[in-house]
Amino acid sequence: MAVHTVDFNDRKLKLNTEPDIQKLFENIDLENVQEIVMTSNTIGIDAAKGLADVIRRTPQLKVAQLSSIFISRTIDEIPPALTHILDALLQCSLLTVLDLRHNAFGQRTVDPVVPVLSECLSLEVVRLANVGMDASGGRILANALTTSAKNSAALKRTSCLRELVIGQNILGDGSASAWADAIRAHYESLQTLDMRRAYLREDGIIAIASALATCRDIRALNFNDNVIANSEAREGTRGWKAIADALRAAAKTLVYLDLTACLLEGDGCDEILAVLAEEELAQLEILKLGANDFAEDHYAELRELLNDKSRLSGLSRLHVDQVEDSVVVSELKDFLLSRKCQVIIEDEDEDDHDDELIAEIGAKAGPQVNVDELAELLTGKLDLK
Repeated sequence: MAVHTVDFNDRKLKLNTEPDIQKLFENIDLENVQEIVMTSNTIGIDAAKGLADVIRRTPQLKVAQLSSIFISRTIDEIPPALTHILDALLQCSLLTVLDLRHNAFGQRTVDPVVPVLSECLSLEVVRLANVGMDASGGRILANALTTSAKNSAALKRTSCLRELVIGQNILGDGSASAWADAIRAHYESLQTLDMRRAYLREDGIIAIASALATCRDIRALNFNDNVIANSEAREGTRGWKAIADALRAAAKTLVYLDLTACLLEGDGCDEILAVLAEEELAQLEILKLGANDFAEDHYAELRELLNDKSRLSGLSRLHVDQVEDSVVVSELKDFLLSRKCQVIIEDEDEDDHDDELIAEIGAKAGPQVNVDELAELLTGKLDLK
């Protein structure tokens, strides 16, 4: 029977040489393999050459799960090793998922990532969280994705990109404009954006949220631990208003929203509650508002609007702030439990990022185009500016 998935997840293998890889893949018919999972092993330079050879002999490869593959490797080993692998992946015309999370390649290995992002037009899922990227590297990667959309348009094709995971990098406001351009370029296909802990401040949030408002089918948004609004007064659009407008634009499709620890206060909290009051958000299942400054009055307002059963009718989990001795929050929790919705008080939940859930939301949406048909046509200094 043909093997479609080769899974070495979390074997904690130390692969140093080409024979190490050859032994691992011996007796596997690579012609039919569609997914390779190497997560949580450690791959050296020569072993990376061996893996690249395996990839080149895997014509049906669609999914490359390569997160945490350089555990204990030095900064001198990682760039050449990753380059070998990426050069091979560039030849995979059916590739839909590229997962490079938790590999500390940083600025030094941006260049070999660019061709895969810009030229592999079948990519649906790009995961680059926690790779040691700064604003300068972020701009380069974002520009590559913008180029990808242009290349698709040149072929009169809609972009395939539906999931973009780029958080846990010091991207900062200095790369936000480039990421906003990439989001706009993929406005027809993008469904999931995960920018948790990306060191965004208000200007960056405004740029990203304004781009999101142009997207047609947003399903999941994660802005956990970014600064939606600076505390100081300022004129013009505020971050919370830009986020609210993006939520209004996604009201009919949004399934998951994480605004945890975004420094939402006063007017910002009011604006988010206004969106919940105005829009039914019938598809929304997970809403995370904890570690902000939502007050008892806000939760009373939320409890009141939920009397309308059409509001948040699909909600299954709500994360809220701890409000000391709050009868309102207790009533809200009891009421939502009666609707089979779990309520998480912030202090009861630690660092839950729902990685698997977010990926599942994206997977439910399915591919945007026929990639088989498409294939026929074809760490340096941190920079926050």
